[in-house]
Amino acid sequence: PPLYPFMHRILTLLMLLPHIVTPFRNTIQFKTLRTLSKLKMSTNMCTLSPGTIVNFSLTPTKETPTLPFDVGTDITSVVPMEGGTGGYFASLYPSLPTVGTTLKTNLKLADSNPSMRATVQFSQLGAAGITKDNVEVGQTLYLQNGAEAEIVEVTEDGITIDANPTLSRVELEVELGLNKVIQPSKPQTSRLSTWCSKWSDPNYEVATVAGGCFWGLELAYQRVKGVVGTKVGYTQGGVEDPSYQDVCSGSTGHTEAVQIAFDTRVVEFSDLVDLLLERLGPNVKLLNQVGNDRGTQYRHGIYPHNPEQLAVALGKVGEIPECVTEVVDAKGFWDAEEYHQQYLMKGGQDAKKDAKDTIRCYG
Repeated sequence: PPLYPFMHRILTLLMLLPHIVTPFRNTIQFKTLRTLSKLKMSTNMCTLSPGTIVNFSLTPTKETPTLPFDVGTDITSVVPMEGGTGGYFASLYPSLPTVGTTLKTNLKLADSNPSMRATVQFSQLGAAGITKDNVEVGQTLYLQNGAEAEIVEVTEDGITIDANPTLSRVELEVELGLNKVIQPSKPQTSRLSTWCSKWSDPNYEVATVAGGCFWGLELAYQRVKGVVGTKVGYTQGGVEDPSYQDVCSGSTGHTEAVQIAFDTRVVEFSDLVDLLLERLGPNVKLLNQVGNDRGTQYRHGIYPHNPEQLAVALGKVGEIPECVTEVVDAKGFWDAEEYHQQYLMKGGQDAKKDAKDTIRCYG
């Protein structure tokens, strides 16, 4: 993904393309679930270690807009690190009750970052054809870098735009229940993933794959039945605790990758490999390149965690003539920064199981 995760770069608004004002589309955007307040407090909150697999219910108690993630009484996911690194509903987990109980909670569905708001004068927007007469609150502007911003205020002199997820201004009342807890063999305590250390239930395994920009690849795996957790990060490199900027330099040896926790009773490792190779298409013949993304940090690969996965990966890659997708035993996987996790789901793209919408690379 390009280097614009922080919207303090919203100064690019001043380079807006002509004809970018369109009616606001009612798409739901999502960052991380934040507990805003408790409607019913419980003294029996469940303490969950990062890496724990939980089966829980998330049921809206009032009419809600269409959400880009699954809700219901049978959701399985992996508890993320503090700060939301690698979890479907990053800050939901501290609100979960003890097993067998429920509670009602009012959730704010996304954080609001002040640096993602900006006020721009009409005098600065003339080149884009934007005037007081053709804008109104609720419209969406498309920035030159592909990001979207909603107009939240119009004055005589200019507009205020907000590039935060739409749901940062929405609260959702839900009933939460915890059905089951599956403990990790080794709880995660740093950015170095411990998903490869297994869980107390042997039916759950981990897979690690790389396919260029990790945003779209992660969303593809989020949609797969049997996948209970995904996170993006950096793997196969020689530098500890790398940052996104470090990896983008191409000097650390890492590649952008996705780590996947899955239920082997529902989906097989071979299915996950098939999905990677299908998404890569003709890129399997390109070395250190996927589409327009070039460099060792975008190389595609399959990184087995056991001999069985290795055999499957070698077999699949061997079936494709001239395939250069690397198959190398998995090394340390460093979780990417929070803003990269579930990036496209946060932007409103559908992450529900079996969703069929075309995945757009940049939200």
